[in-house]
Amino acid sequence: MKKTAVILLFLGLDSSVFALESVNNNVDYVTYSIKQGENFSFLASKYLEGKDALAQLLKLNHEDKPNAIPVGKDILFPRELVKYRLSTATVSSLSCNNAVLVNDSTKTLEIGSVINEDDILKVPASCQIGVTLEEGTNINLVSGTILKVKTLRKSELEKSPKVDFELMNGRVDVEVVKRPKGDAAFEIHTPKALAGVRGTKFRVGYDEQKNTSQVEVKTGIVAAKGQASHDAGAALTENQGMPISEDGVAGAVETLPSSPSFLAVEKQTNPSEFKVKFQADQNAERHILRHSPDATFSKITDDHLVDIPQIELNQLSNNAVFYQWIALTKSGLQGSSSEYAICKSDASELAERCNVSFNMHGFQQITMRVQKFDTAANSYQDIVKTGLNIAQRDQFILKNLPAGKYQWQINYMVGTDSKVERKGGFDLIVVN
Repeated sequence: MKKTAVILLFLGLDSSVFALESVNNNVDYVTYSIKQGENFSFLASKYLEGKDALAQLLKLNHEDKPNAIPVGKDILFPRELVKYRLSTATVSSLSCNNAVLVNDSTKTLEIGSVINEDDILKVPASCQIGVTLEEGTNINLVSGTILKVKTLRKSELEKSPKVDFELMNGRVDVEVVKRPKGDAAFEIHTPKALAGVRGTKFRVGYDEQKNTSQVEVKTGIVAAKGQASHDAGAALTENQGMPISEDGVAGAVETLPSSPSFLAVEKQTNPSEFKVKFQADQNAERHILRHSPDATFSKITDDHLVDIPQIELNQLSNNAVFYQWIALTKSGLQGSSSEYAICKSDASELAERCNVSFNMHGFQQITMRVQKFDTAANSYQDIVKTGLNIAQRDQFILKNLPAGKYQWQINYMVGTDSKVERKGGFDLIVVN
C-alpha cells in the first residue's frame, strides 16, 4: 500500500504555533449573510441542488420555519449541495510550440488556449507554460510537468473558483490571489502530498520515477505530516521546505538556500571571453542555471545543474542575455531564484549601457512599468510607466539601460477576457 503525506498551508498566523487541522475553516460549509427579502426557501432554490436541499439547509441551521429569517443573520450552506458552474483557465505564457492538452483528444497549446476541468497539460522538455485562472491566480509549469485539472468550478456563494490539481510529474510554481476566509479551496495533489492554500506563494514538485515529493513555501505557514510518521508533524514557515520520501515520510524541515549573488567579472586571455563569478549560499548543495534571451524567460535555451556558481561567456554584445540561478539543498529542495542580465557595452558615447528585450508574443492590450533602484533615494524609480496600450508586438526592447537593479510589471490580456499580471526583476551587469 502506498503511504502518503498531507501538507496544509496556513496564512496570517503571527507565531509558529499551529494545529494539524483542515486549511479551510468550516470546510464543509459556506457562510452567508441574509439580505432583505430572502428566506430559506428562496436561498435553497437559488444556491443549492437536490430534492431535500431545503430540509438539509433548515436542519443545518437548526430552523424549522423556511420563510422566517431576520436580515443580517449568518447562516451555513452545506458545501456538498452548492450549485457550481464550470470555470476555466487560460494559457497566458508559452515558450514552445509543442506543448499539448489531452482530454477526449490531443491538441497543441498556444497563448490564449482555454483549459477546462478534466484536461491534462503536458509540458515537453525545455518548455514552460504559464496558466492564469479567472480570478488572477498564476501557475507556472516547468519542463517535463504533467498536470491534471481535476476540479475547476465556481459557485455564486464564493469569490474564487474551487481548484483541485493533480501533479502527475514535474513541478509547479504557484502565486494564488488571496482568498477570503471560508472561500473555495485551492489544492494541489501528488501521490505523496496535498497542498492547500488560501493566498500565498509556494511550489510543489513530484518526481514520477523516484516517487518523491517536495514542498517549498515562499509565504505562509505550513503544517506537514507523513502518514508513515508517528510524530505530530512540523511547521514550515516562509523560506522553508520539506521533502517527502517514497515511503510517504516527511523529512526534516530545511531552510531554503538563497540564490547565488554576483561577485565579479574576470577577463580571460581571449579578449572576447569572460568569467562571471557568483557567491553561493552556504546551505546550497548545487545550483540550477537557466539561460534565456529575454527578461520574461519566455524561452529557456539552456537548463542544467552546476556545482560552482560561475558563467563562462564569449561573444557578448550590447543586447543583454539573461541567466537565472536557483540553489538546491542536498535533498533537492529549491530555494528562491535570482535573475541577471549580462551584456558588453560598445565603444560608443553610451558606454556601460545595454539593450534589454521583453518577449510579448501573443499579449494583447499591454501596459508596462519598469523601475530602476536608486541608491541615493534607497527606492525604485520609474523609467518606464505607461497606462496606454503598447502596440502589440513580439519583442519590446528598452535601449541603453545602465547597469543596476531593475524590477518590472506587465499587464495584458489573452484570449477574450483573461487579464494577466506578470512581475519580475533582474540585475543588469555591463561588461566593459
